[in-house]
Amino acid sequence: MQNGTSNTLKKLLLVCLLCVGIITGLVYLVQWITS
Repeated sequence: MQNGTSNTLKKLLLVCLLCVGIITGLVYLVQWITS
């Protein structure tokens, strides 16, 4: 039970980090194009 919950949290954290990375990349790309 504990192990399964831990794995789910790790996957969720990984997805969050991936989303943040993509959003940050898009923001930098837009700033670079418009500058």
